Amino acid sequence: MSITYKGYKISSLSYSINQAAKLLKLDRDYIRKAIESGQILTFIPPGRIHRRIPVHSLIDFMTTNSINLSQINEVHHD
Repeated sequence: MSITYKGYKISSLSYSINQAAKLLKLDRDYIRKAIESGQILTFIPPGRIHRRIPVHSLIDFMTTNSINLSQINEVHHD
């Protein structure tokens, strides 16, 4: 399944902190600090204990911080 957000087709609706760090080529601690400061929004799915990052929050963070969206293999612009 894929969704379209701001003209980009994305294959996942949410990412773990580790997945986001790999996709953005950033350290996990940097992602955690961005979450703690409110730059990246997260949620905890019912019955789970680990936070997830909604794809829209990740893309908004990338756009705000001038991180090139094309570096992500899982995101394709239409």
